[in-house]
Amino acid sequence: MAVVNAGAAPHPAWLEPSRIQAASEPVTLSVEQGRELARLQLQEMIRKIRARARGQRLNRGLTVSLPYFDDTCQELRWREVVIVPRARIPFVPAFVVRASRQEIDRVHGDGRLSEATRAHLVEQLETLAEAFGA
Repeated sequence: MAVVNAGAAPHPAWLEPSRIQAASEPVTLSVEQGRELARLQLQEMIRKIRARARGQRLNRGLTVSLPYFDDTCQELRWREVVIVPRARIPFVPAFVVRASRQEIDRVHGDGRLSEATRAHLVEQLETLAEAFGA
């Protein structure tokens, strides 16, 4: 027995704006959740770097894996940033600022990333620079 709704819209139900909007919202939430996760991981990384710097445990170099959410691939990724090369160089917070600024220039020129991902990654790098700026 077929059920017919005489008051039904002339187009399929899956094309209704409310359904289309509901279908696209999880993707938006996923991007925002991914970016928020990356921000939280960056805050934890900053806390650990500060603790290690206070304990003089960064005098043999520092490379960080900066978390960011790639909205094209829909996944969390990491970008390697060399703050202090491997050597016996005493850690100075200004090194983080300098390395972050240099990496921002590289990100702006990276055509493999979408515009939104580049903006998010620049935001992450600026947060890192501000955390160690004077």
